[in-house]
Amino acid sequence: MALEIKLLPIRVVPSYGEPIVSALGLATINWGKMEQHLEILLQYLNDERFDIGPVPKFPDTSFRLKSDLFKKWYARHPKLAACHELAGGICIGLKKANKDRVLLTHSNAQSFSEGPPPTMAVKVLKFHGRELRPYNALVTIPALERFNTLLCDLSDDLTKLSMIVMSAEFRQSLGRDLSRTQRASLLARHILRRLRRRVAYLPFKTSR
Repeated sequence: MALEIKLLPIRVVPSYGEPIVSALGLATINWGKMEQHLEILLQYLNDERFDIGPVPKFPDTSFRLKSDLFKKWYARHPKLAACHELAGGICIGLKKANKDRVLLTHSNAQSFSEGPPPTMAVKVLKFHGRELRPYNALVTIPALERFNTLLCDLSDDLTKLSMIVMSAEFRQSLGRDLSRTQRASLLARHILRRLRRRVAYLPFKTSR
């Protein structure tokens, strides 16, 4: 069976499609803000001075792996028991948000329909070995608004979590006893990492 799909870029959006594009853009902005907040919370615990077990290899790209690490630390680790209830709800929201995000950002927009209601038709292509399976979906403004509300709620809850774990008292409760030699070694590694980042950083060139 022949596959019909429009792969060329959409350069002009019809007027009835603009509210959909606007809602999608807002949700994309809030996804980025939420994911950055999540990563900050993970990096906060990614510290050898904390007594939470071996520090794993930090997931740089996979959102699923970031979510798994968040659950392991914030929703399950006994040292963070004060976070479990709030983090448990966040884990449920992260899973749902990621499913919606995959549909919206890993799909191929095909066309806009005036409706009512106005919709955007998308096609999702999934490969199973050599077999290509296309899936069709319709994106609506109410669905995008619900997605954006979920992202805002997640950001609000991550803020509440940050206020708990980043207090001086809570931070102290996570610490482990270190000898003078261990403290010196950690400090040396921290300074070395900062130097490496500075050497690797190349600022963007600007022109007048």
